Amino acid sequence: MKPYRPILTTLLALSALLLTVLSGCKRSELRETLEPATVQLSIPTMTLRGGELLVEDLPVQTIRILVFNKAGGALDAQQSFSSPTDLSDWLRVEAHEGAKDIYVIANESPAMSDALNKIVFKQDLLGMAIPDKDPSSVTEPQPMLLIGQGTATLTKDQKNEVTIALVRSRAKITLDLKQETATDDQIIIRSVSISRLPKTSMLLTPASYHLGETWIYSNAEKVTLVNNATTTYIPDKTLYTYESLDSDTTGHAPILTVEALYNGVPTTYTAYVNDETSDADHHYALHRNHHYQLTGTITKIGAHNALLLKTEVLPWDVETSEKKLEVPKIVSITPSPTETYYVTDTEAAEFKVKISSSSDPSKWRATLTNALDFRFDITGGAVREGLADGTTEYTIRVIATKPAGVNLRCTQLLFTSEYLDLVGAGMPKEGIKICQKHA
Repeated sequence: MKPYRPILTTLLALSALLLTVLSGCKRSELRETLEPATVQLSIPTMTLRGGELLVEDLPVQTIRILVFNKAGGALDAQQSFSSPTDLSDWLRVEAHEGAKDIYVIANESPAMSDALNKIVFKQDLLGMAIPDKDPSSVTEPQPMLLIGQGTATLTKDQKNEVTIALVRSRAKITLDLKQETATDDQIIIRSVSISRLPKTSMLLTPASYHLGETWIYSNAEKVTLVNNATTTYIPDKTLYTYESLDSDTTGHAPILTVEALYNGVPTTYTAYVNDETSDADHHYALHRNHHYQLTGTITKIGAHNALLLKTEVLPWDVETSEKKLEVPKIVSITPSPTETYYVTDTEAAEFKVKISSSSDPSKWRATLTNALDFRFDITGGAVREGLADGTTEYTIRVIATKPAGVNLRCTQLLFTSEYLDLVGAGMPKEGIKICQKHA
């Protein structure tokens, strides 16, 4: 039997290779039979201010969109955009019809780019960790990694719009210290540290995740507390950390340690961050996109019960919503935006519009859904973009690109600002309908 073993091995190898080729052909043929479809993605709160693209208060330098088939999880399409040159009011990705899972990743690192370029299935993405083990980049992320996900069913020859919100990949921690002691007592803070902070995290939040390598945040700034007053020790935008989903005190929960002099006597205070006294639904854990606002009250000398630590857990978005920025909108538009207007290749439809945004005005831009048959006429003072200050009135003209044909041609005129389709002043959500009659 020995002479036949090499032959048998060769036949098995050829069979495996043939199956692989046939499988690849089937996947290729399947993709070719599916009709192409375009997905238009918008990101809430994404704005362009002072030449910088922001999601709320965070800069955005790159955006990657991955589209997976719901059935089987194979990658259908992915595309990367760089700010601000190839980012437009809508991020468009050419994919194929069908039910899709869509993931958005902003501000990926170069190391992450290499891994993302090799993604073939959704499971590959779900199994990715953030390749970042430098604590300094955790405390001062520039820019911070943002992640979002959503679903959509794409249909050919239709406007497939998807809105996906981005969330921060880290949690934020701040600390205020209070002294509530006898009048003559003096407390000097010598240092503060928080241990058991994760060095890494999964890219996407899994159902369960065990803490890996940790690091310790420390600050040795000496501060003398004032009795019955609050002193900020870890201010806002100072400490960021990856999430820790383990909810127990045995080796997982972050620990706050305060080194102090109490009337000249060295003392150490310790407490768990986000313990059972907090109002959170995930005690002893840290979740991404949340703000852990710590308030430590020192009442006497001692290691444990002398420091009363209160953890207030807030969704990070709550803070930014308190800025109460005005939602971009159309203040006025004439003539009526609900009518249908007809143009030729020599006669344009003209509109007057005022658009407002926040107290720090951004720009608005006019867009057409059919840029093949229609264009903006920017002669004679007409424009297609302007400042959204709410007071300046702009003129917009739309004209056909060529003489009338045998079929009716139509487009929708839309106004966008801060990556949102604008409404207001009677503007329909689908835009103003403009047509060119057939010959």
